[in-house]
Amino acid sequence: MKMGYAAVGFGPGEMKLGTDLTVLLLDMDEKTNPLVSANVSLDNPAAARNKLYKIVEVGGMRIGITSVLGKKELPGERGGRLRTLEPYQAIREFLANFVPRL
Repeated sequence: MKMGYAAVGFGPGEMKLGTDLTVLLLDMDEKTNPLVSANVSLDNPAAARNKLYKIVEVGGMRIGITSVLGKKELPGERGGRLRTLEPYQAIREFLANFVPRL
């Protein structure tokens, strides 16, 4: 059964998969993996493959979707290609980059 989600917030469950699997999830094609997160990304958060947020149009309105993991859900040890930001920092960066695109 296809759910048809435009985006899915990256959450604590994905972080429990471990760094290697988390990197694989984040690196998947957006068409097959709708995960978004403002504070979990691959090496360079500005890279096109990072899904920090998604903008969808519904009923003539543009809607922004993202997620922000809380501090306790972020991995204590960041490995290799995984980059995380403190929630307050991610929200500031998200607002600065996202709002002008709406």
